[in-house]
Amino acid sequence: MADEQGGSPRKSKHTLDSEYRSVHVADSRATLMRDFSVVAEVTQTSLVDAVLPPFSPEGLETATKTLTAVGHIENPETNNPRWRCLLQDLRDSEGPEDQRFKFFEIIARAIEESHALEGKEWVALNITGQVTPVGFRYNTSRPDGFIYFKRESSTNPVEWSDIIMPMEFKNKYEGGKMIDDYAKLIWSMHHIMRTDPRRRCVYGLTCENTKARLWYNDRSDIVVSTEFDVNKDWKLLVRIILSMLLASPAQLGLDPTIEARSSSDRNPEPTYDITVHNSDTKAATQYRTVRMLSDIGADSPVSRGTRVWVVQRLVNDVPQGPVYALKDVWVHETRDPEHKVLNEIREAQPAYSQHLLTPLDYGYVPHDLTNPSIPDNTHKNLRHQKLEPTGRVLRIHTTPTLRPPTDTTGTTDRKTKSVSRDSVGGFEAIPNSSRGGHVYLSRDTREHYRVVFEEIGEPVHDLRNFIDIFTAIQGGWEGLHAIHLSERVHRDGTETFMATEVACMKHHRLSSLRSFLKRPTLPQTDLAQELQELRAQQQKRNKALRPNPNPDPALASDSLPPFRHNPLHDMESIWWLCIWMIFYLVPSDVQGEQYIKNYQKVFFNHFTKRDFVCARADFLALTSHLSELSSLVELMSGWQEKLNRLYNYSYETQDTNSKPLTRIRIDNKTLQAGYEFGKIFLESLKHDAESVSTEFVTLSEKYQELKKNVLSAIASSNPEPVPSSKLKLVFEGVVIPLKRRRTQADQNTDRGVLDHESDVFE
Repeated sequence: MADEQGGSPRKSKHTLDSEYRSVHVADSRATLMRDFSVVAEVTQTSLVDAVLPPFSPEGLETATKTLTAVGHIENPETNNPRWRCLLQDLRDSEGPEDQRFKFFEIIARAIEESHALEGKEWVALNITGQVTPVGFRYNTSRPDGFIYFKRESSTNPVEWSDIIMPMEFKNKYEGGKMIDDYAKLIWSMHHIMRTDPRRRCVYGLTCENTKARLWYNDRSDIVVSTEFDVNKDWKLLVRIILSMLLASPAQLGLDPTIEARSSSDRNPEPTYDITVHNSDTKAATQYRTVRMLSDIGADSPVSRGTRVWVVQRLVNDVPQGPVYALKDVWVHETRDPEHKVLNEIREAQPAYSQHLLTPLDYGYVPHDLTNPSIPDNTHKNLRHQKLEPTGRVLRIHTTPTLRPPTDTTGTTDRKTKSVSRDSVGGFEAIPNSSRGGHVYLSRDTREHYRVVFEEIGEPVHDLRNFIDIFTAIQGGWEGLHAIHLSERVHRDGTETFMATEVACMKHHRLSSLRSFLKRPTLPQTDLAQELQELRAQQQKRNKALRPNPNPDPALASDSLPPFRHNPLHDMESIWWLCIWMIFYLVPSDVQGEQYIKNYQKVFFNHFTKRDFVCARADFLALTSHLSELSSLVELMSGWQEKLNRLYNYSYETQDTNSKPLTRIRIDNKTLQAGYEFGKIFLESLKHDAESVSTEFVTLSEKYQELKKNVLSAIASSNPEPVPSSKLKLVFEGVVIPLKRRRTQADQNTDRGVLDHESDVFE
């Protein structure tokens, strides 16, 4: 019996939605905020002591005495001290934020003069809300200010990778203005973390009038300090700025094991020299990146932050030999490292080793090169002590404001532009529906880990031939079976391919099965009546999902066991991957409206998706438009039926015990049957794909084609320009929101056996 290790799945992120990649930064920012509608507040003392670079009390006292002695602080011995450069109430000041808050530059210079910086003047504070820092990822936002690493030439524009601490300001202390500051600051911090693989953490500062907060983001948390007043708590402000000015790059969050290599081209994506410290041999090997394979995992600020490059080994600073895949990730401290898991599975299941990746080099990333045995750890060395939550959270969600397209003409010299690139490794999608989310202080410690693989794969969603698609999925199916035979589960975290129970983290199939077994046997009905009954059942189930504040004690025996991921969920994920590819590739010669509508119905609605996989009638109704792939659809329906029977058999068998069911386990017989069914169906899908001669395009490409046609029709019939934010695509009365993003290059048997099974599954 498989012992399903791993527990609950990871929650899906809104940064996977297409709206996150909008050409309008306000829309992208609003999408990100749906993952972080609130942020945990911690005490200012605990945050300063935990995450700022260490600074001696004696050094701070010397600096504050000097500032007082030279007159930078008015009334230092009273309860109302003030910076001499900040005597005017900011509410009465005029002009943009970057002019109102120029006093921060004056304060920073005064702090520099108060302390011997020992030649470390390469860190500076700049207040300018009119400059867009440059970078290889698309981003037009302009922080009001930042502390940054100065470059050798003062004429070079500031890059996002230079910024240590972005800042946002408002002259008035008002709720709406504060939320706007918070959202913009988190976006800037997030952008730094997603674009710079050297970053282990990033800092931030907001200030509304004179009320400021310190912010911090690593791969475990985004947190914010309690408020402090820049006048009354001027010593705290000195501590923060002085820590930034005096710290080393490693102390400010840069990984010393990754070196960015500049290029002569203007603002390109840099290559990196990355060191892997092998946990077995203790050898340190350098690799140079060739290109990015995937960085979509770094798009979520609190996550594993996964990046994968194609690399070559460095020999005497020259890349040599074959190319490999290098994966950089922040893993939970309690999890076994990936190379260990893979090697154990390969050793236990040698017949399946060809379907598994081969680890060549691996190890945890050292926090300090002077002691490489101690790994980067979000809670143990990125933070010097525990954070102290106040029990409060700050609301940061802001209503999205659609910005008009950027006009590249008439811009000032102070504006710079970023080279356009989106995340690598994700598939193109059409706009998703909105879902809310929130994050509180994490208990999960993450450690920094790297592994180099011998093989470099190609994503299934980049394939355009169904024979190639099902061949690739066959290999994944065999590798998945090896994982299950080793008593593990895979736990795919991609929402699109998640089993429906995993998506809602509830054993809804068991609930439906119990309801079905309690019903009296019904006489056979025609299809119309069956559909009517199914829809009624769906409405009933949807209502049942709403939490009841006063549950009936008599129904306690019907409670579901705590959710745990099991191997059938992994098998269902492969089924979803197959059906998704069938939906995702659209014949090039069709209009495409129905393809888009049905795709949205299946993949953007949890209830519809649940009925789609559980009920044959719903499946057939929502695949009726796939006439060019009818044989593949028929096979997927057969596989769906077998998978549902496996679920029902396994759940029903365990639910009949006298004791309450506390955990669902999948026995070896069910596991083997599920594997055999999938193997046969995949072979049949590949066989039938040989007769498919249609030319396909992706659903995203078809969507863009339809959008272009609609815009052309509007332009020809309406001489007045229509704001882009008002445009909608309307297909047969169904409104489809535009996918607002810029154009860029695409990132690139025997049938009788299927009906034979053991009587136990009939």
